[in-house]
Amino acid sequence: MLLQVTTVDNNSLEQLFSVYEESMKDLQSRYASLEDMKASYADFLNEFLSIPNQYVLVEAAEGQWVSGLRAIETESGCWFLEAVETMPEERRKGHGRRLLLHTLDFLKSRGMQQAFCQISKNNIKSQKLHISCGFIPTEDPSIDPWGQLNDRTILFRHVTSSLSEDNTI
Repeated sequence: MLLQVTTVDNNSLEQLFSVYEESMKDLQSRYASLEDMKASYADFLNEFLSIPNQYVLVEAAEGQWVSGLRAIETESGCWFLEAVETMPEERRKGHGRRLLLHTLDFLKSRGMQQAFCQISKNNIKSQKLHISCGFIPTEDPSIDPWGQLNDRTILFRHVTSSLSEDNTI
């Protein structure tokens, strides 16, 4: 079941930390303590959620958040998906696929015409997941919405059926 995170409280923060456990471990050395890291993440989320047409979406199974992502409308009808992740112990159970498909439906109900994301050239599993949900790899430079080129990623695009495949972002 797709849920939209609208507030940052202790429960949502703990559940998101569980979803992003691997990423958080990679970042923990940048902070003096786990509490500092959680406070910084809460500040980031509060600011992120305060901006119109930016969403934190999670897939829940049996009351537990198991997958999550952030969606940002970069221009009318065009969405950038980032931080797509599933808890390690919940992988290979279809949660990531459900998250992406439910997210695409959610965004289509808000006028989405296309979505794009960057996936590491080395993350074959994520590439396969996105392809199975209708994303296609592009030959375009992998530039994020803030104009940053990341040559270690591939730009993937999902276009609704009302647009031709050759439309650009």
